[in-house]
Amino acid sequence: MSIKTLGIDLGKTSMHVVGLDADGKPVHRKKLTRTALIRYLSNLAPCRVAMEPCAGSHDIARKADAMGHDAVLLPAQFVRPYTKGQKNDNSDAEAIAEAATRPCRRCRSRMPPNRKSSSCTELGKDGSSSARKRPTGSGPCCWSSASSCPNGS
Repeated sequence: MSIKTLGIDLGKTSMHVVGLDADGKPVHRKKLTRTALIRYLSNLAPCRVAMEPCAGSHDIARKADAMGHDAVLLPAQFVRPYTKGQKNDNSDAEAIAEAATRPCRRCRSRMPPNRKSSSCTELGKDGSSSARKRPTGSGPCCWSSASSCPNGS
């Protein structure tokens, strides 16, 4: 059993993994937690690891790259045509793996680990960053100079 492509359907607590051989036939199906997935990837021979981009996929892709795998993030619009039958986690993982084997696809780039959100984060008096707790113009501004700050603070 030699896995050439691994499709991962990510969830909050469990990840469904489907491994395809060189012919594109599913040879392995497994349900794993996040820590078990990292352990599983470390014991697996280098292969292409594909998943849909979401909040946790960038971190898993970086870890898979560090282990020698070829991690790719495929947008859902390129995975959807390969789903078969009912929509469930196993069929989604198989569709992700099959979409990764196709030559005509566009992958998303991974975010570096130190990248923050592109929006400004304003901190309130209590140190929280929730926008619901204060009026729009309150709190310090995150812009580099006070002259370019839109709220004048």
